[in-house]
Formats: sequence, structure tokens, C-alpha cells
Amino acid sequence: MLREWGVRIKLIQDCDVSAAVAACYHDEIDLLYGVGGAPEAVISACAIKCLKGDFQGQVYEEVNKNNLGTPYGKVLQLNDIVKGECAFACTGVTNGCLVKGVKWGLRPTTESLFMRSSSNTIRRVLTEHGN
Repeated sequence: MLREWGVRIKLIQDCDVSAAVAACYHDEIDLLYGVGGAPEAVISACAIKCLKGDFQGQVYEEVNKNNLGTPYGKVLQLNDIVKGECAFACTGVTNGCLVKGVKWGLRPTTESLFMRSSSNTIRRVLTEHGN
């Protein structure tokens, strides 16, 4: 049904945190729907709150490694998951959609992304590390 409406779908295997952040950070991505772990959900929700986006999640009972069970509990909203102000930080190890990975040259260089919900600021830091 979604494809009939002209929706483009991109399937991802890993990097669910960066994909969630990209949905609020890049114009060409409008929505992420997925299944992931609770730690990734909290990290993603922090970044999304810094970007003034929205997040909903629900806990699922795990039946086994290959199949999900049924959902239980209420649908959690962003402020249920992240209460109050928060911050998000990441540094690229490999190239991704948010930050570049380590660049090896005369001095190793990393790119980091820092965000704060209280000030709605986004900082990108390019760091050259000593030998």
C-alpha cells in the first residue's frame, strides 16, 4: 500500500540510532519505523528531542531470537522516555549518514556531533588527534 502512494522505502540492517536521527536531521527522510533494543531507543529519543522531533515506542515481549512476541504496555511518547532536558553526542568510527569515520593521515581525524535540547544547538567538531 505504501509503495502505491509513491513512498520510497529504505531497508536498514544496522545503525538504527543514526537512521532515527537522520529522520529528523535530513530533509529527504520523513519517518523511521523499526524494531530495536531499549538502549538504542533511549539514545535515539535523546537525539530526536534535541532536534525537536517526535518519537513513539512500545515494549515487545521477545519470544525467541528470530520472532517478536506481542506488544505489552502503553505506547511510550518522547517525554515518557526522555524526561527533561538532555544531550546527545556521537563520534564516527566508520562512515555513516551522520558523521564521517576516522580519517587516517599524518594525524588521525575524527568528526563528532553534539546536540543539546535546552539550547537547540547542534555542533559539529572536526578533531585532529596527536600522535
